[in-house]
Amino acid sequence: MKTLYTAKLPRVLLFCALSAVLCLASAPALAAESGYYSVFAEVLPIMDKPGAKYTITDGEVEDSENVWGIVVYGNRLELRASKLKGWSELLSPEDGGTLGYVETSGVENFPEYDKTEVRYYMAAKDSPELVLLPGGKDKKNDLSSYGYRLLKGEAVPSEGVHGNGEMLLLGFETDYTTGGGGIGGRYVWGRKEDFIALNSYEPDNGRLDPKRLPSEVRKGFEEVSGIELTREDYEEIKTLARSFRGNILLPGTGEFYGDNVYEQLKMALIADAATNGWDKTALEAATGTPRKIYVFVNDKSGGARLARGYVYSYYEFERPLSDGRMTDDEWKKIVYDEARAEELEGLRPAWYRELEK
Repeated sequence: MKTLYTAKLPRVLLFCALSAVLCLASAPALAAESGYYSVFAEVLPIMDKPGAKYTITDGEVEDSENVWGIVVYGNRLELRASKLKGWSELLSPEDGGTLGYVETSGVENFPEYDKTEVRYYMAAKDSPELVLLPGGKDKKNDLSSYGYRLLKGEAVPSEGVHGNGEMLLLGFETDYTTGGGGIGGRYVWGRKEDFIALNSYEPDNGRLDPKRLPSEVRKGFEEVSGIELTREDYEEIKTLARSFRGNILLPGTGEFYGDNVYEQLKMALIADAATNGWDKTALEAATGTPRKIYVFVNDKSGGARLARGYVYSYYEFERPLSDGRMTDDEWKKIVYDEARAEELEGLRPAWYRELEK
């Protein structure tokens, strides 16, 4: 079965994993020694050997015996020139060993910058200009060409400045459903004047001013009170994801990659909630893909701002017992088939649809 490494254009989304600290240096004429580069291609396959052939269709890299992964726009990579012209060795951030090979045409040198402590900044307006390289003129340099943008009030981390402090080096992420983030951190540049430093922001613990909210969500805000988070709270939040180990999500498998694991990690699940012996029907309760939620936060840690996260979706419907009880695999075929979206929408309970209005 053919596998696709997905890296389609993303929607908004927010917090960045500034995990592996990688930094970079101008046009991809790589020296023998290693340097740091930014990916400009929408998706770039990592090959087992330089010069191997591959095919990209609609933003997806078709699987072959020579493709073992991908990097995507914004990924910072440590590269070294390979023996074959036009190809570079991708180096491990842990031990400097060769992980694979990428085409040099898909990367650009990253400028030098002054490193700072990681600080969080809040977008001061909708859709501030974000570029992969400061001063770049190519259309692909602008993140909006990939479909990514920030809403007013969204917070992103910064770990450096460029050009007398005028440009901030910002981390960002995109949805896993649109291909995830490739390998390493993902970084972009934004003008400092378009952002507000949260550590210097004076919170307003009164009613939120609707003028501060993104244009898409100018209603529904409420007065909230703020509770200041401690340093320990932030550290716990940063490491929370590590507690969800693979052996908890997938008991006994010990696997983290592959088609089988990917299918198991899809969150759509279904279960029998009740059986009606008179009508000979089963009430099915199910979850589908996650739903985005925007929450207005106004606390002492960062002031009034917009936060984004995800919540479960919910479906509930009756099914004749003569059809058998629906399995998870049968349910997933409905949830993840775009051609059946209208059918899926009809399986929501009426009260749930009211919540989305």
